Amino acid sequence: MMLPLVSIKDKLAAHRPKPLAETTRPAAVVITLVSPPRNEPSLLLTRRQATMRNYANDWCLPGGRQDANDRSLLACAWRELQEETGIDPSSCALLAELDDFYDGRGELVRPFVCTLSETSFRGSLCLQPEESSEWMLMPLSGLSRIKLDTAGRTAAQRQPAYLLELNHGNGLVWGLTASILRHFVDVITESASPLCKGERFYTKE
Repeated sequence: MMLPLVSIKDKLAAHRPKPLAETTRPAAVVITLVSPPRNEPSLLLTRRQATMRNYANDWCLPGGRQDANDRSLLACAWRELQEETGIDPSSCALLAELDDFYDGRGELVRPFVCTLSETSFRGSLCLQPEESSEWMLMPLSGLSRIKLDTAGRTAAQRQPAYLLELNHGNGLVWGLTASILRHFVDVITESASPLCKGERFYTKE
């Protein structure tokens, strides 16, 4: 899967996101595509600190819960991206909003996709040490390795469960993050994989 950025943009622009019912503590995550001048775009992943209460050491997408001061989930996404990575949202171009998911607690998670140049990325990246221990840029072609966790290697509650094994023994992307990335791949390749968006975790209040 090596699509040029212009093709990715066209597929994302044509996508009509499917919303889910909002919850009391919604969150947003950002699929951040870093575009070098000539090579294929890469995806930014960050690794949570080993001391975190939830999902310690897991690879994830920048994001978090909506604050009272966030006017929207998009505003939440931009704030979290800057707080966690140092990336200035003004250097990013919003490409799309994807389908909503629910996390394991039944809270809404809305994914957004943005892009920025490699120069802007390198000039601004500064991880928040309280949350993230390291980062990685994975070429988008690496997303072709997302597969069903048929052997039960992860503790994912959602079924079907997906995982992405990272190169060089860097671990796995799993759970909600892997499902969101599977959805992203489906959008840009015009595919349709079986997905659990977490509806069974949602409890109407």
